[in-house]
Amino acid sequence: MSLKYSEDYFKVGKKIKRMKQAFSKLGSNFLADSEKLIEKHKEEQSISGKNFGLVRELIYLDKGLQIAKIIQKPFSEFTKADLRKVLLEKKDISNSSKRMYRLVGKLVLKQFNSSELQGFDLEFPCIKETINELDEDEILSDEEFILLLEEWRKKSIEWFALFLMGIQGCLRSGEYNLTVSSFKFLKENDEEVRLGDLTSRPVKMNVVIKGKTGKRIQRHTWATKYVWSYLNGIGCQGHPLKFDKIFLDSPFIVLNDCYYGLRQMTREAFVKQLKNTARRLNINVEKVTPRQLRHLGITLLKRLSWPDAVIQKHVGQRIGGRMLQRYTHIAQKTTAKYIDSMDGFFNKDELKPKLPDTCKKCGELNSPFSSVCVCGNRLDERIVSKVQQTELKELKEKLVKIEQEREKDRQNQEALLKLMEEFQKMSKPQAIKIIQKAGLKA
Repeated sequence: MSLKYSEDYFKVGKKIKRMKQAFSKLGSNFLADSEKLIEKHKEEQSISGKNFGLVRELIYLDKGLQIAKIIQKPFSEFTKADLRKVLLEKKDISNSSKRMYRLVGKLVLKQFNSSELQGFDLEFPCIKETINELDEDEILSDEEFILLLEEWRKKSIEWFALFLMGIQGCLRSGEYNLTVSSFKFLKENDEEVRLGDLTSRPVKMNVVIKGKTGKRIQRHTWATKYVWSYLNGIGCQGHPLKFDKIFLDSPFIVLNDCYYGLRQMTREAFVKQLKNTARRLNINVEKVTPRQLRHLGITLLKRLSWPDAVIQKHVGQRIGGRMLQRYTHIAQKTTAKYIDSMDGFFNKDELKPKLPDTCKKCGELNSPFSSVCVCGNRLDERIVSKVQQTELKELKEKLVKIEQEREKDRQNQEALLKLMEEFQKMSKPQAIKIIQKAGLKA
């Protein structure tokens, strides 16, 4: 495999290449010789232990040597049981260090399977998923997710939609500045709206970006009106960026109104907003990166029992790949909790997350703890059902009373008609006698 360098590693890329050539020439005493080379490289670079993260390949090798020291075995005799022993002995280390040890152990088992080192060529892409299992502490809890959702809802609708797209697994950490291949404007019935047709306004926009797994569609509804007005020149005549290529450099094309200028969405801006929000809510900053939002979204889809092929198509993974194993791990933990709740170990209500409610009357997104919308409509289904039952009962009682009154009126009218018929048949003296018996004056 060939080593890929990012921009951060460009400055030290030549030294890493020389180090690799030196590693490839090592003999049987690989452990001691490689340790000397690492120490020598640290002295040359004058890099401390904390700032040594620029040379990622050498850090992995350094961790691998630490594992070898703990196990007291050469690389050729490494087993999975030895790796578990290392993780059990180091209970006080953080989760990130545990992930590092787990990753190094897999690399060691994969690459150093023989006593002789056959070329030290490892590839460590920045966005490649290499860990099959995730700890439950690495993603947001239900309460933290609700807090973030409520906080981002207070922002503009563009930022809120961007946050939701990250949760839905549509966004990957490297897809903020990719090139847009094409886009279409659509109506509610998915009928295409051509540019220049100002008689009809679109409500949706399908953007096709060149993703890592080929071209795939991302549907945007929040930026449609801004992009439409921008391309048709409505309110921004003669804008210097209108025909510039920078317009197509990001799928998140417009974030603010074209009357006040356009701003391109970048990953750095989105991460900054996420971290600032997390700090205000006292949430761990490492849980709210775009990558962790994607993990959370896919985990939620697995908890909803979506088929693997549907999830892989939704999030842009290769169909039939093994990537979903990491999310199945957490979803199975949640399922185990539900099984324990059936046996009485947990309360079922505590496990169900409270999600924001959308008003069916006005469409407003309300807090999960509110029972009444701003428009006055009730949100809680139990309250709605109780209110409907009481209202239906009162309505039935009113209808029964009205029907009884109508029946009485009908009977009175029939009695009056009978009396009128009898009076018409009687003579005048007989009618006067009947009236006097009733206590009335003739």
